[in-house]
Amino acid sequence: MKNEDVQLIEQFLAGDEDAFVSLVNKYQKQVHALTWRKIGDFHIAEEITQDTFLKVYQKLETLRNPRQFSGWLYVIANRECLAWLRKKKIPTESLEDSETEPIDETAYSRYVAEEHAKATTETQREVVNKLLAKLKESERTVMTLHYFGEMTIEEISRFLGVSASAIKLRLHRARQRLQKEEPMIREALSNFQLSPNLTNNIMKKIKNIKPTTSSSSKPFIPWVVGASTAILIVLMLGIGSQNLARFQEPYSLDAQSEIMVELVDTPIVQDFEEKLDIRNQLGKRTADAQGQGDGSGGEADQALSDEGDYTQLRLPENAKARLGKGSISGNVAYSPDGKLLAVASSVGIWIHDAQTGKDLIFCSSARPIVQDDLEGKLVIPSGQKGDIACITFSPDGKILASGGWDHTVVLWDAITGEQKTTLKDHNFNAVGGDIRCLSFSSDGKILASGHGDGNIRLWDVKTSRLKKYLSGRSSHVLYGMNFSPTDKNTLVCGSGDELWVWNVAKGKYESLYIGVNVVATVEPDGTKVYEWPAVYAVSFSSDGKMLATAHRDTTVRLWDIQTKIAKSIFKGHTDFVESVSFSQNGKTLVSGGWDKTVRLWDITTGEQKATLTGHTSDINGVAFSADGSTIASADSNTVRLWDATTGKQKSILQGFTPRINSIEYSPDGTVIASAGSDGTVRLWNATSRNQEKTLIGHSESVRDISFSPDGETLVSGGEDNKLCLWNVKTGQLVKTYEGHTEKIISVSFNGQTLASASNDEIWLWDAATGQHERTLTGQIGIVSKVLFSPDGKILASGSQSKSAYAGDNTVLLWNVETGEKIAKLDGYPQGVTDLNFSPDGTMLACASKERYLFLWNINTRKYKKLFADPPIFNVNPNGEKYWSQPKGLSVSFSLDGEILVSGHNDKTLRTWDISTGQQMNIFVGHAGTAGSLSLSADGKTLASGSRDGTILLWDMTSITNTNQHSQ
Repeated sequence: MKNEDVQLIEQFLAGDEDAFVSLVNKYQKQVHALTWRKIGDFHIAEEITQDTFLKVYQKLETLRNPRQFSGWLYVIANRECLAWLRKKKIPTESLEDSETEPIDETAYSRYVAEEHAKATTETQREVVNKLLAKLKESERTVMTLHYFGEMTIEEISRFLGVSASAIKLRLHRARQRLQKEEPMIREALSNFQLSPNLTNNIMKKIKNIKPTTSSSSKPFIPWVVGASTAILIVLMLGIGSQNLARFQEPYSLDAQSEIMVELVDTPIVQDFEEKLDIRNQLGKRTADAQGQGDGSGGEADQALSDEGDYTQLRLPENAKARLGKGSISGNVAYSPDGKLLAVASSVGIWIHDAQTGKDLIFCSSARPIVQDDLEGKLVIPSGQKGDIACITFSPDGKILASGGWDHTVVLWDAITGEQKTTLKDHNFNAVGGDIRCLSFSSDGKILASGHGDGNIRLWDVKTSRLKKYLSGRSSHVLYGMNFSPTDKNTLVCGSGDELWVWNVAKGKYESLYIGVNVVATVEPDGTKVYEWPAVYAVSFSSDGKMLATAHRDTTVRLWDIQTKIAKSIFKGHTDFVESVSFSQNGKTLVSGGWDKTVRLWDITTGEQKATLTGHTSDINGVAFSADGSTIASADSNTVRLWDATTGKQKSILQGFTPRINSIEYSPDGTVIASAGSDGTVRLWNATSRNQEKTLIGHSESVRDISFSPDGETLVSGGEDNKLCLWNVKTGQLVKTYEGHTEKIISVSFNGQTLASASNDEIWLWDAATGQHERTLTGQIGIVSKVLFSPDGKILASGSQSKSAYAGDNTVLLWNVETGEKIAKLDGYPQGVTDLNFSPDGTMLACASKERYLFLWNINTRKYKKLFADPPIFNVNPNGEKYWSQPKGLSVSFSLDGEILVSGHNDKTLRTWDISTGQQMNIFVGHAGTAGSLSLSADGKTLASGSRDGTILLWDMTSITNTNQHSQ
């Protein structure tokens, strides 16, 4: 089999395209089986299979050892799945070569009948998926590859890089777990068929693409000689063997042995050198900060200065500073006069001076605690408590409206940033629906909100009352909506399947464009496939005569609003188009897409004027300034400002950060490190509070970080199954540790030994040699936390139940030198979320998914149970109070070991008197859960990292002595 692959690869590289077709035919079902198992959708898996082979076609010549082709193919397929899961894509098909035509009614009826006939098959697939969900992930994979992929045990072994005996054992266990259902699963999986045109579709897509080529179409030297020469050259250039690991990776997520292939992400360090940002007591700068790099790796544009000092804007009580502005979760919007630029984030709304970039106002989503005089309870008032999905200014620029993922619409004073009101719907919770789009009528009296439930609500801005409820035919999410700037009664909105034009005065709508929007794609066998391209954004020209729509089929469409006809279809984007906006003079259109590009279009000619690149993630929103001179575009981490005439980047608004999974102070207290969901580690100067370095080496989310005792190195563990060791001073990657076959959840470093937790295993590594020394086993479930004691002699580990089977939900103590289990500390019904030793190492605090914490005496093995007081009440938009159990997520001791601080899922921090076990105070400041805590070396500052993408620095003296929130 391997020799056959080698032959086909050599034939393909020699110019034989039929050899590649043979490779596709041989492996397409196996790749589809794997992607279907990971994604869960049969049809989307076919699309990812196509993308996988497209990548293989482009990269095949870079494969050093063709005998490892199947494993290399697994790596590519797995990464394509991970990329899709990050984006949460909706299945789509490019219309680049599609034929747009009116629907033939007979053909369409036949199509509907065929769709009904597919229902039984789809239902059967859902049943099979639910049954397979009972299995461990490794067992699900083997079952799917064996029965649907039609692979033998030996073939699966080569594909996954796992021994044949291990595959045989996993298959046996899977059959044992599903004894009754196994025959039905086997029959169903064997009956599911791929599209007969899959190979043709793949070859059609890569028709004009050539693989990465050298100077000759044939390999210049044999594979083995080429690989040896490459290594020799690397060594001659002075790159030590300790760095060779970055050029190779094990290819299997389940591998027990290290089979290496060449498909690697080269680590990058973005070094932002800044002068200290020193301020006097009035908050003014005494030393100007230099501009930070934008993260694109080579641009010289200087970032706009943060003279407004965002770290101090609208801080919660007892907090000293805020690091990071959260991730950009929604769109950007210019005020009507062009003086303000607002950005929707995961923590609220940041309003900037559009010219200077100065941070002016922060509309905070986090609501302070107030005392309820009637019930004597602590209450968090209504207001957006989570990501802001959309924002828009009123026509007079005095009001800023925001829609959130928490189902609320809030009106803010655009001048002061104060919350004016929360729009209340008497049936708000019953109908549900997160807010995806907002638009003011031209006279500013009506605000329309588009919901995830597919319906529209019209609000009276003056009275804040629901004026009208518009319910259309669509059950799809409303993604885009816009009032006509010249007609206060005309409202256009787009959803997953329709484009509607509403007369809001009459409460009637027309689906005027449904016949045009339906696209008939003709397959090679003549079959027509119909698709409604989702409308992700709509925008009117300033005169109200033209309408632009952005679609998931990668197109932008321009409509004549009078004739209701699509005048032009702009093609250029290579992925979903999520945002679109007209210039004030109506001559230019700007669009932003998931392909990370911003494109400018000439309205008159329909030609693409420019493509603006530099963004590192999907574009969330684009907007023209009022005078048409500047374009603002936002991805999840930056807002870039472009010259609308030249297309050159003018400046960048920075400070936006991804969800934070873990934070830690360096031992000397000078650096705060944060682990991000975007795969980065960020280093912050604890004095100036500036972000100084971004460490890029992980390809997936970084779950945990840990400093060495001397503070010179930092270890990070990620969902890409890798450990990275960094030089803190230079930001350079020192070493990569590989071998885990599951994502790494937690790491700890005592200076000599690294501990890493992955699934139900704990690995101990020699930090100097990078060798895996020992595997600690004994916990059932997922090991959620590992932590060395202050003297480095004991390792504590906590576990949580795994979804597929019960876990032991315990804390185990290990002897680091011998690897022996010292003690078992149990009593956590729902699992352990965090651990922390007291500074003297005599106590161990444990957070659990319950409302109580455990405080263990390490010597006596006895514990004290700390109960969280009755949970804080929240108020929904209707004014009704509700509460949820506060679950512990993180714990940290004060420097003297007398106070314990805990972070909870209700977004609170709580302090505890360790001697009495009594809860002292409650503090609210984050818009998301406080999932990580770290104390500075001097004990004066506590840092809390949140999933809202920010770090809050708290005055430890104040929060341990304040009693104003005691219950």
